[in-house]
Amino acid sequence: MERLIAAPVSDVDPAAALLWLQSPASAAVDVAARELIRALAQELIRVRLGEPDPLGREDLWTAEV
Repeated sequence: MERLIAAPVSDVDPAAALLWLQSPASAAVDVAARELIRALAQELIRVRLGEPDPLGREDLWTAEV
């Protein structure tokens, strides 16, 4: 998990993060932190698949600055 946290967003494998959440190692992590990891992984998968935001928000991942 430490590698996941230290990795740049482009290197993160969201599927691996979701699998890690199902492992016994994740049990030691605070429930709120687990939910945050799950939400971020799911959002990253959505963005990588090019799906629109269900709430109609602009994608912060791809917005031009």
